[in-house]
Amino acid sequence: MNLNDRSLFHAPFALDRSSAGVFYFGTHKVYRTTNRGDWWQSISGDLTLGGSRTAVSTIAVAPTTPAVIYPGTSDGQVQVTTNTGGRWDNVTRHPLPNRFVSGIAVSHTSHQTAYVVYNGFDTHTPSLHGHVFKTTNGGATWQDISSNLPDIPALCIALDRDAPGTIYIGTDIGVFRSTNDGGSWTAFSNGMANVAVFDLALNPDTDVLLAATHGRSIYRLEIAAEPTPTATVTATRTAEPTHTATWAVSPTPTEIPSAAVFLPIIMRSHAPVPTATVKATATTDL
Repeated sequence: MNLNDRSLFHAPFALDRSSAGVFYFGTHKVYRTTNRGDWWQSISGDLTLGGSRTAVSTIAVAPTTPAVIYPGTSDGQVQVTTNTGGRWDNVTRHPLPNRFVSGIAVSHTSHQTAYVVYNGFDTHTPSLHGHVFKTTNGGATWQDISSNLPDIPALCIALDRDAPGTIYIGTDIGVFRSTNDGGSWTAFSNGMANVAVFDLALNPDTDVLLAATHGRSIYRLEIAAEPTPTATVTATRTAEPTHTATWAVSPTPTEIPSAAVFLPIIMRSHAPVPTATVKATATTDL
């Protein structure tokens, strides 16, 4: 890895979840390691437009096809390779705005479907609005799915593997969620401070969403499952002459769980190390 490369203060780092020890790191290029960082290889040229302060700002590896990698850059470029860097295609097309690319997420079912989120405000790109965009053909075309989101910087994105169309984004004022693939968005920050969310991570096996904020802790949320009907037993008396009781089972819905709430993760420090104290004693001069 060339230490003279242009890079951001918070350089992007991504892992290939299908292969142990395979990681990606971004400067103005993308680097790859297959041995947990012992050795790195550049798999791209300059993916930015070449400005003196531009660099790769995010990297996403397709879960279904790890040879497909989507990097985004600080000067608004979105690139893609389908063969682990053998060839790169710049897929920055209308209506993508020329702003800082904050995050990219690739679908859990198709490497052709990806989502990209942008920092900044619409006033920075008055002819190209929007903060969340989607492609279903590997970047050949893009659709603005910002819908009713407020005009605020979008900073990160996470997709729900088990609920297609459910998207979480972190913004300057908290988390927003869409359950209809960007058709509409709702605030999803119950219990969280009104703070910028810089990173989101969703564990699909435990349904736990983690939100890392700017200076206000890391929050944890257990995504509530949809309520399912359960059977309860109720007694009904029949009209038979013997007046014996029979039992009928009627389905009733379970109690709907209360609204999901983000809870802060308490960071516990190590026990304090005892310090020595000095006691002053009076002495008598001889």
